[in-house]
Amino acid sequence: MIDRYGDIPPSVQNLICVATIRHTASALGISEVTQKGEQLTIRFADEQFLSREQITALVSKADRKQKVMVCPGKSPFFRLHLLSQNQDQILRNVTFLLQALN
Repeated sequence: MIDRYGDIPPSVQNLICVATIRHTASALGISEVTQKGEQLTIRFADEQFLSREQITALVSKADRKQKVMVCPGKSPFFRLHLLSQNQDQILRNVTFLLQALN
């Protein structure tokens, strides 16, 4: 994106990234994406869950050092343990993971 007044500030880039994450998550049937500390949780709506192929793709896209936990059930979710990352890296990684599910 090019702005005639100069570079887009990082805070605006992050806002655009969050909007993209929300849109993509909604299209995938994801009801919630939350981060608490080093834990990223992606929860699915209405018992909708991933296929075996999507789970395999998701785990293969994660860094080998990261822990991925997949929990099926009434409120299915997966949780990713984030390595020390700043907010920009976390937003990029969430976008990358959602694209892997698409």
